[in-house]
Amino acid sequence: MEIPKELERKARSRAILIMKSASDSPKLSYIEFTSFYYELME
Repeated sequence: MEIPKELERKARSRAILIMKSASDSPKLSYIEFTSFYYELME
């Protein structure tokens, strides 16, 4: 399965954002990440 460049760019920037907020609130970032992961899989 090929991932479109635009989606890949969004995914990367959002992943970085989640990693940054992970130190502040691990639980919240985990929820963010899982919902984000499901978005990708659809």
